[in-house]
Amino acid sequence: MLKLTDKQRKQLAWEAQSELARRSYRDYVVHVHLGNYKHFRHTEYIADRLEPIARGKQKYMFIEMPPRHGKSMTVTESFPSYYLSKNPSKRVIAASYSDTLAKKFGRLNRSKLEEYGLELFGVSLSQSNSSQSNWDVAAEDGGMISTGIGGSITGQGADLQIIETLFKNAR
Repeated sequence: MLKLTDKQRKQLAWEAQSELARRSYRDYVVHVHLGNYKHFRHTEYIADRLEPIARGKQKYMFIEMPPRHGKSMTVTESFPSYYLSKNPSKRVIAASYSDTLAKKFGRLNRSKLEEYGLELFGVSLSQSNSSQSNWDVAAEDGGMISTGIGGSITGQGADLQIIETLFKNAR
């Protein structure tokens, strides 16, 4: 029987997690948060419903949840990087009530694509256009624009549009 060292076991576990992350958004969102994300039944449900969108088999989805239930982390902070890694020629627009919040979403997705895109999917971030709120996939037509409501996206198209928290403290 072959005995593995701790280092070999950790490497093998990492490779298995990486392969699962390549195949499934449910596993990807856990993998890219490095232990800082735990699924609940409702986030698993959402992740499973986003997978057909990434695969081009579904066109839209509407998610409405109370604050602090993992919607932003599950969808807006992670899904665009997975979607663009699977579809590097596609365009994403993420909008929010606040330009600051929208830029945060753009930055977090950019970081995930930069860190995991090449390893998992063979895609990387363009060096010529890689700001927080407007970045592209290298050697492809795809990329992401993040803006606050009222921001300038005139003339920009999107294959995936995410509108996160349209109104602050709406009641």
